Amino acid sequence: TESWGSFPSVHRILQLLGCETQRVRLMRVRASDGGLSRHADITDKEAGATIGKIARLHIPIQTNPETRFMAWHLNGTQVQEHLDTGSLWYLDTRKPHAVSNQNGAQDRIHLVIDAVVNQPVQDWIYGKVSGLL
Repeated sequence: TESWGSFPSVHRILQLLGCETQRVRLMRVRASDGGLSRHADITDKEAGATIGKIARLHIPIQTNPETRFMAWHLNGTQVQEHLDTGSLWYLDTRKPHAVSNQNGAQDRIHLVIDAVVNQPVQDWIYGKVSGLL
């Protein structure tokens, strides 16, 4: 889009990732909306952490201590995390997940990158290396 040139820091992040990317966008969950209900993005057949698949990466740009990301493992166990500003997360959106910003004082904004998994990205996802950026 026309605004792409207005985000040089995003360009730098994509260079540091060192992989092909597909969609790159800023996503907001308004504090006034309370969050996103439990859902799964199972329509994306190309999603996953194997080489050549699409991994959804999140970098929180703006958040607050009240914002929580929830995910459920296939056995029903829930995981709940606050994703700190500037951190990098792989989210397997094929599994149920939700976002709560009910008590937050500000909107949650994430840079969301759909990255084509290569060996360095896969090694990071599986914890074989500590840092990707």
